[in-house]
Amino acid sequence: MKLKRLGILSYAKLMALGMATFGFFYGLSLSLIYRFGNPPVTPEDAILRSLGFGLIIVAPVVYAIIGILIGIVTAWLYNIFAGWIGGIEMEFEKK
Repeated sequence: MKLKRLGILSYAKLMALGMATFGFFYGLSLSLIYRFGNPPVTPEDAILRSLGFGLIIVAPVVYAIIGILIGIVTAWLYNIFAGWIGGIEMEFEKK
């Protein structure tokens, strides 16, 4: 069997979910580092520290948007390239 075509929007939704999950853990990590890390030395450090747990909300949203864009582009390119070279060969087994 060959995967000849990807549904662009379904792939973009899958990428958005995966990237949002990554963004949540990234935002959680950064918020903990900024909140409980070293005391602020520069004004920029103070701004980052004041973001605190807001990164848990902002990072997943930003990463989900990036995931949608990446998903659209990669699925579109896959469909073009699969038309040229025939797609990805896959083998399935019935239980």
